[in-house]
Amino acid sequence: MSWNDKIREGANTLDTLRLFPRFFIATYIYLFHDVVQWFMVLENPNTQQAGLVSIVVGAGAAWFGLYVNSTASPSKPPKKESE
Repeated sequence: MSWNDKIREGANTLDTLRLFPRFFIATYIYLFHDVVQWFMVLENPNTQQAGLVSIVVGAGAAWFGLYVNSTASPSKPPKKESE
């Protein structure tokens, strides 16, 4: 197995496991929790602070929709060079 084949196999594995989208979703969950906790502690929130929370929630809804509706691309085995 050549070096190029190993790289392609690793890339296919990462694509199949969908590690990057899962990492981004986990990061968003942390961000969302942190923003909500911060907002709930405020005694008298103003419109700018409420707008920030609204943007974080809206961005999360959009990201989650993209994540759920996306699928991992079917992996193709690497072409073997004929000798």
